[in-house]
Amino acid sequence: MCAVDVSGSLYCWGQPWFIPGGNVRFVVPTRISGFAGVQQLRMADLALCAQLTGSDWYCIGDLQDSFRGYGVQHSATRIGVLAGALDVSLRWSGGCFVRGTDGVVRCFGDNEYGAAGRPPSSIGLHPTGPVDVPGISGVIAVTSGGWHSCALRADGAVFCWGRNTHGQVGVGPDPRNPADGPGDDPRFGRPATRVEFRP
Repeated sequence: MCAVDVSGSLYCWGQPWFIPGGNVRFVVPTRISGFAGVQQLRMADLALCAQLTGSDWYCIGDLQDSFRGYGVQHSATRIGVLAGALDVSLRWSGGCFVRGTDGVVRCFGDNEYGAAGRPPSSIGLHPTGPVDVPGISGVIAVTSGGWHSCALRADGAVFCWGRNTHGQVGVGPDPRNPADGPGDDPRFGRPATRVEFRP
């Protein structure tokens, strides 16, 4: 568990697996060095990212499946590709971010089940860098689960893609046909104000 205090400092407790080695236990909230002025916080099983004052994003933990070339980071590390991102989401072995200039969603990491927003037949299972999710822009927020993601557009439309074994993308469960690209589910029927996946 982690929390940001009123000064923007990051504190974590329990067993934060994003600390390389995975055997660290904090019995009381403990300040994580390198994270000051935290504006936004995103966590996955093995990594943590935070937007600091000035719009740059810094991450710690096992980033080798998410941001190629960064590997395992033992301290807060600036991730250049996330500069200016409006929002970032992390999942088991990848994630997505919203580009600040146009609200386009870009995804990275493992593309099994089309988790990166495009079918594996078009970009493979392990794209070498972030790829644009086709067909949507003007996005203000993004969230990710195991192998699926959803994006919230400024007009309240929600678009989801990726693994759909249990209906994660909102179009009914169909394990034979996971969603390989984003789709807006009209059955939601009203503008959304927030979108979130259960970790």
